[in-house]
Amino acid sequence: MIAPPCHPGPPRALRIASLACRAHPLRLRLRAGLPFDRAVAEAFAEQGFEAGYLRLHDVGMARIDYVRPAPAPGHGPVAWYSATRRLAPARIAEAGVHLGRRDGAPFVHGHGLWRGADEDAVRMGHLLGPECHLDAEIEAEGWGLRGAMFSVE
Repeated sequence: MIAPPCHPGPPRALRIASLACRAHPLRLRLRAGLPFDRAVAEAFAEQGFEAGYLRLHDVGMARIDYVRPAPAPGHGPVAWYSATRRLAPARIAEAGVHLGRRDGAPFVHGHGLWRGADEDAVRMGHLLGPECHLDAEIEAEGWGLRGAMFSVE
């Protein structure tokens, strides 16, 4: 027997909506001194976009807060995360970051690989954008989207 999904709320008839859109290649400047999600949203907004995708390679971070997939307690939700983990300072080896909307505000959703500044072990997980901070201004490549957006409802 397959257990039903355990995400909160009623199931939606249409779980995934896909839309034709245009992706515009961009070089973005992300400022340090801001929460990471705000730095990403502002960089896209300066180029005229509310939605997009960003690739990060070898980026120094003052702090990374992240979670990893973990077993749910008991028969809980199908998606569950570990307690928040922190590396400070850290270095992102590779990460992919979506910019979209959640509750009407800019929202960053990202996954990647990173390590502590003086560690060899690579870690992975889900970036917690409001809690992460760049250690310096960077330039990154991405795509601004028109006609579609990552939207959390």
